[in-house]
Amino acid sequence: MKKNLFIALFSMALIAQMFQSVAAKETFVSLDSSDIDRLEAKYNFVRIEKENNQYQLSYIASVLLDENGKALVKTSHRYMNVRRIIKIPVKIALKADVDFGGKIQVWGEGDDDVKTGNFKNISHLDLGDLFTDYEGFSGNLGLVLVGGGYTTLKAANGASLKEVNGSILFIGPAGTPVGINAGIEYFSFKLNISPLVQRVKVLDEVAFYQNGKLLKIVNIESVKTVDSLRSISLKAN
Repeated sequence: MKKNLFIALFSMALIAQMFQSVAAKETFVSLDSSDIDRLEAKYNFVRIEKENNQYQLSYIASVLLDENGKALVKTSHRYMNVRRIIKIPVKIALKADVDFGGKIQVWGEGDDDVKTGNFKNISHLDLGDLFTDYEGFSGNLGLVLVGGGYTTLKAANGASLKEVNGSILFIGPAGTPVGINAGIEYFSFKLNISPLVQRVKVLDEVAFYQNGKLLKIVNIESVKTVDSLRSISLKAN
């Protein structure tokens, strides 16, 4: 009798917990792409990268929300982490002004693509402001470990595009990063970045958390015009 009563009470507790869990998941506000359009990202990371032989402007931003969709500064009991990923194929026109010297890659892997890099000094700009003219230089000098040089470009609006070049880290003995670049190389150049397409896919990843545990991730895909994305306000990175 006591055993049956214990089993009955235990089963009721499990059922109650299941209903409570389901109810908790359903209390999160439902978001769609237009809702996320109106959110102000707390962080963003913007760079020019090369993927499948195509240059693209990659924009990744994130923001924390409470269960009602209100912005949070830090995680809480129940929250959502919204991450927006946009990749815009771009055309990059490059014109070198001065070129001299040569480079010898001894160890490691060379990385001299001056058309790639991370955007800096962009917190006062919109995404569309990055489609403009830049000028700067790329150089490698001497015998160095872990990177042999630097590429830096700057636009009239203050945006800069920077990348360490010369050698990529190579894991040596005992996990030591090794990359040696010998020689000298320098050239200054001008560069223009412009979008190649009119419409792009936007991916929004919404991760739901409760008590530090990931409940689920929902992916929301949409197609937007590049013109509609130009007004995205950028943050310090």
